Amino acid sequence: LWVGTEANGLGKFDGTNWWTFDISNSVLKVNQVNVITVAPDSAIWVGTGNVSAFNGNLVKIKDNQFTSYETHISGLPGYNISDIFIEPSGTLWVGTAGNEGHPGEEGGVAKFDGQDTWVVYDRNNSGLFKNEIRSIAQDLDGAMWFSVTEGYCASGVGIARFDRVSTWTTYQQGTSGLPDDFVLDIVIDEKGTKWIGTANGGLARFDGDTSWYVYDTTNSGLPNNRVNVIALDKEGGLWIGTENGLAYFDGNSQWQTYTILNSGLPNNAVNYIYVDQQNRKWICTDGGLTVYFGSGVESSKEEAKVYWSANPILKSQKATFYYWLTAKGKVSLKIFDLAGDLVCDLIPPETYAQQGTVEWDGNNVNGKFVGTGLYIFVFTYTINNETRVIREPVAIINE
Repeated sequence: LWVGTEANGLGKFDGTNWWTFDISNSVLKVNQVNVITVAPDSAIWVGTGNVSAFNGNLVKIKDNQFTSYETHISGLPGYNISDIFIEPSGTLWVGTAGNEGHPGEEGGVAKFDGQDTWVVYDRNNSGLFKNEIRSIAQDLDGAMWFSVTEGYCASGVGIARFDRVSTWTTYQQGTSGLPDDFVLDIVIDEKGTKWIGTANGGLARFDGDTSWYVYDTTNSGLPNNRVNVIALDKEGGLWIGTENGLAYFDGNSQWQTYTILNSGLPNNAVNYIYVDQQNRKWICTDGGLTVYFGSGVESSKEEAKVYWSANPILKSQKATFYYWLTAKGKVSLKIFDLAGDLVCDLIPPETYAQQGTVEWDGNNVNGKFVGTGLYIFVFTYTINNETRVIREPVAIINE
């Protein structure tokens, strides 16, 4: 698992150990990692960039070797890498933002064969409105879709579609069914439907021809109209990260909303979602990273609401576990490692409460800080002689 952070570089996690790569020990130009994408040949492509520092680069990681691509010394048109789309052939489409008025680093979209051939599209030679690209997708015909922003991704100017030959088609709020020009993410499903997340207008569904439909907080299960990210699971369901919670949508009529009050989300601001080959959902939030093992058709138990104040938990901090029950009941909280061995027991036996908090400093039953990795917390509660269990992961970083 590779994890990008906003200010602390790139993390690699093998299920037990963590490694950190940053400007001090790698080719990363800045410690802000904006995007990570895996190529068909298993190479890891990383986009960095910090608009305040006017610096960043595209990094390829293959067989533990890091290769840097930068403005002026490659065909990369901008220093701030916002998205990377990789075709099955291995061709990369790299979305950038740059420094207006500085030739060679003004931004745009770069098509890169991964070796030495670059083709750059910008507002001077294409149908792009501006040179700042937020998100990239490819439809079933092979055409490329770009969400275009301005002001270093502070606002949006719509969507541009490129047929890869010569035709550019634009979609904006005033001339299409797009509810907001500030488009944060575009995902295209196996039927060719375009799912478009916006900053202020919710989620748009577009068939690519004339049919638009908009989902927002008034007519759907969206918890907020700012849709930061959209991910498709292995069953075709949509996982939608918003500024105030996570939503699952089956694409037809069924919605399920997850927040810190009814799930293991460490924070309601969901910034990125990755669905792995096992259909696990890795969810990045303002409060840390969590993983969800279930499917969207499962509903949470409304009798109990639990969450951690921090996840992952660092060696230098304590995390608080919060719980609420609909009625007073018997409660327990235990931490297990992935082998099923007990790490610690955080609530004394025969404890009865309706709500409460418990602190964990990451120590095991012997008072020793546990190793870096994923652990499972098991919260058990009994109300009216009915016992239920909540199991969710919690991560520890021993640094």
